[in-house]
Amino acid sequence: MPAYYAAVKSLKSLNKNDITEVKTFTKPPELVMTVMEAVCLLKGVKPSWDESKKILGDPKFLESLEQYDKDNIPPKVQSL
Repeated sequence: MPAYYAAVKSLKSLNKNDITEVKTFTKPPELVMTVMEAVCLLKGVKPSWDESKKILGDPKFLESLEQYDKDNIPPKVQSL
């Protein structure tokens, strides 16, 4: 649970400027790409930087992550 709480705290610390900065990366750092691949999988889209930029472009991106139903992740997604 400590990792979960740390992740939630980190998510809440992000703001629109952080997301705008990440979207400008032509080739994101490896850890950014790993996180965005996970976000893509959770959202049911192909894990790629192009898809990640589309997701990051959603004005409600941060809100969608905060409201994501973490208790009901489909088994198919969990097994990836």
